[in-house]
Amino acid sequence: MKFGIMDVDSEDGSGRNQQGTTFRDRVAVKRKIECTWPPMYSAEISALLDKMGDEFFEFTYPDARTGGLRTMTCYVGDRTADAYRIYNGSKVQWLDLTAHFIER
Repeated sequence: MKFGIMDVDSEDGSGRNQQGTTFRDRVAVKRKIECTWPPMYSAEISALLDKMGDEFFEFTYPDARTGGLRTMTCYVGDRTADAYRIYNGSKVQWLDLTAHFIER
C-alpha cells in the first residue's frame, strides 16, 4: 500500500504573479491510496474487482496522517494486473493487481 495526500487548488485562484511569486487557492486536501495484492486466482481477483464496481464506495485504510484507521468515500482509478500463469488454457493466476483509490 502507498499512501498519498494531494492538495486540490482552484483553477482560477492559483498560479504565479508578474514577480514570479506563487499564489494558490487550496480548496481541498484529498487522499490517494495505491494498493497492490499478491498473486491470486481468477475467482479471487474477480471478487475483489467486483467490490470496486460502484462509481463511489467506502474504503477503510490505515492513515499515515492520523495514525489510525480512516474510512473515505472514494472512486477507483486504473486497475491493472498481469496474467502470471495459465493452467490448462482456462485457470489463470494473476500477479500484482494494482488499484488507485482516490478520495471524492
